[in-house]
Amino acid sequence: MELESFIGPRFVQLRSDLSERTRMKWTQTHVAEATGLTLNQVTRLESSSGPMTAFMKLCLFYYAWGYDINWIMVPDNENMPMVRPSEEEMEPSDQVEAEYEAYLESLTPKFPKLPRFSKLPKLFK
Repeated sequence: MELESFIGPRFVQLRSDLSERTRMKWTQTHVAEATGLTLNQVTRLESSSGPMTAFMKLCLFYYAWGYDINWIMVPDNENMPMVRPSEEEMEPSDQVEAEYEAYLESLTPKFPKLPRFSKLPKLFK
């Protein structure tokens, strides 16, 4: 199985699942703004093309929401959980919280409904 044949559709599936989990519609534009990627980069990655740095940013964005990066990368992920099982036990660090809040402040005029750090799943120890 070619890497390109399944990575893009998995990003689409993750964005859809994130919308359901957060009860907020995550469009490609929202994901682009939240990750610092361009809309074109997100679109290309969801179409299984795009530069490696953009790919890593998108992986880390979903990782920050509690998704298991292995689920994206492994060709046969049928028996793998999409969400990391230990998500509830993880605590956010003060530095991550401060950086995320500062980043959100810069986006608030464009996207006032982006979730505040306190609304994010507890992800970091």
